[in-house]
Amino acid sequence: MAKYYLDLCEKFPCNDIECYVITKNNYACYYSNIDQFRNAKNIMGDIVKLNVTKKNSEIIRDQNDNSYDNLYEGCDYSNLANDFSNLCAMGNKVKR
Repeated sequence: MAKYYLDLCEKFPCNDIECYVITKNNYACYYSNIDQFRNAKNIMGDIVKLNVTKKNSEIIRDQNDNSYDNLYEGCDYSNLANDFSNLCAMGNKVKR
């Protein structure tokens, strides 16, 4: 039943990257729960790429604002750390 609702969520238009990432994260959790670790790992890899790109664009935007003094101040890297941790966990499960 969860897959049906995930597919339904994916059909709704979403212009917000956060909404897209949450949906993809839910897919990764779903695949992990049904022991399809390779699919979960592939999705987590996509999520990591999206979040790294988003973080880099924030840094570039800050640089363009000439605020070099506070370039990394206020940057929240916890999502990236969590994403890499999840990707590593999926990689370990795929190896098993």
